[in-house]
Amino acid sequence: MRTLVAGGVSWLVFACACAHALGAQGPNLLEDPSFEIPKERDQFGLVFAKWGGWKYEGDCSFAVGQVARSGKHSCLLVGGAGAKIRSVQLRDLEPGRYQITAWLRGLDIGTGIWNSTTEFMFDGKYMQLKKNGTFGWTKLTYVADIKEKKKAGPSFGMFAPGYFWIDDVSLVKVGHDVPLTDEPVLGPEESPIAPLGELTADAVRCPECAYLGPKRTRHDAGERPDDMRARITKSFSFDAAHWLPRVPDDHKCRRLHGHTYRIVLGLEGELDPQLGWVQDYNEVAAALRPVREDLDHRCLNEIPGLENPTAEILAAWIYDRLQPGLPLLTDVTVCETPTTEASPRSSWTKEKLDVSQKIIPMMLRSFLSPTGSPFGSPAIQ
Repeated sequence: MRTLVAGGVSWLVFACACAHALGAQGPNLLEDPSFEIPKERDQFGLVFAKWGGWKYEGDCSFAVGQVARSGKHSCLLVGGAGAKIRSVQLRDLEPGRYQITAWLRGLDIGTGIWNSTTEFMFDGKYMQLKKNGTFGWTKLTYVADIKEKKKAGPSFGMFAPGYFWIDDVSLVKVGHDVPLTDEPVLGPEESPIAPLGELTADAVRCPECAYLGPKRTRHDAGERPDDMRARITKSFSFDAAHWLPRVPDDHKCRRLHGHTYRIVLGLEGELDPQLGWVQDYNEVAAALRPVREDLDHRCLNEIPGLENPTAEILAAWIYDRLQPGLPLLTDVTVCETPTTEASPRSSWTKEKLDVSQKIIPMMLRSFLSPTGSPFGSPAIQ
């Protein structure tokens, strides 16, 4: 009897091991795979509690998609001119084989710079999906091996104007009988995108996507969805001198010189239901007026906190001064010349930013030639 029981246990262990090796699928390792945990838009523009990402450049934003393949929400990437945006979730992964699936949907996705459109990334491998235009929910599948323990996870990007939805993402560990894929495999479209309803004489044009639709499903001057959000910008300029004390002695920016600075403030929030705007521009102008007076026709090095007045540090300094009075402020861009701009992309809190001792981490500085190429020669600081 003992022999029979021992043999049965051994066979069960062997069977379980074989099932794992032959492709038994583990649980979904992602948190909130269907984007059902939205949050208030943070200073980086992120709108989901469990998903990160970056708005690298251009006109782009994250949104809580109201069209979902399952559940109530999806992730929506909105792109305009020069868009470059990615949504990502990283997990601690053990060595092994992993399968990623996701459902994608697109509306009027165009072609961006260098003919780029949509993208998928996993474990540092960036792959162009070459999927643009308008298409209904389409399944993406990708299988890859992780060689060593690391943080990795799926990333979805768009580098063109248009609307790109992502939903029902899974990251599961699979057996080695599941074949690897050299690149993401896109399945057939579930069904084409259909009109929201019958077009009648009172059809209205959506102010966002410009398509005609039934009045009850679109928003015109008299109607809007409860969660309609928008981004606004306000720019101002001032003249000031500075020099950079930490560059080499023979660097031209070590010498005292001046700029006509152009500053662009970005604010995001829900539309006021009565006024139809995010915030009164006059309120923004009033908040920035004392800051401009402190900077205009000054030597920036003489201002506390700007002893090393790079464009990045100046942007952080302005953000810290304005944000208490402008809670909807999400970003500050400093343009020293017509071809340079600096936009910090990390926490700007005083605890993490000591401008006299540290370089601000994870900055995005764009050097654009007059033709818009990112390989143009950088201008003077």
